[in-house]
Amino acid sequence: MNKSSLSSLLTYYREKQSAIQARLHEFLLLRTSASNELLFEELVFCLFTAGASARMGLNSVERVRKILPSGTLEQLSSSLTGTHRYPNARAKYIVEARSFLQQDCDFHLRQKLDSFGDNAELRRDYLVANIKGIGYKESSHYLRNIGYRGYAIL
Repeated sequence: MNKSSLSSLLTYYREKQSAIQARLHEFLLLRTSASNELLFEELVFCLFTAGASARMGLNSVERVRKILPSGTLEQLSSSLTGTHRYPNARAKYIVEARSFLQQDCDFHLRQKLDSFGDNAELRRDYLVANIKGIGYKESSHYLRNIGYRGYAIL
C-alpha cells in the first residue's frame, strides 16, 4: 500500500470511527444480554449471507423469523423461495443447526461459547466443525456480531 492510499484509508477511518465504535458496542451488548433465540437468529443471518449479500440475508431472516424455532424443512424452504438464492440448502442448514444445538447444549449458545474461555480459535473451530454452512469467515462474522473480540475478517 502506498503512502497516499494509507493516508486516505486513515482519513476515512477517522470519519467513520464513532459509528464503528457504536456498532461494536451494540455487538458487545448482544453478547451479554441477547436471548438464545436472538443469538440463533444471528447465526441464521450468517448462514444466509455466506455466498450471498447482507441484504439477501436480512430479507431472508425477515421471511423466516417467526418459524425459526420450530419450522419444518419444507416450511423454511417455502418461506425462502423467491427471497434467497438457495432456499432448500439454507433451510436444511437451519434445521440441522437447530437440531445440533438442541442436542449439544440445550440451545444455551452463550453458555456453550463462553465455555471456551478466552480461546477464540476453539470457539470458531466449534462452529465450523458443527454447523454446516458456516466456514471460518462466517464463523468469525458471527462471533464478532455477537460481541466476541479477536477475529479478523478478510
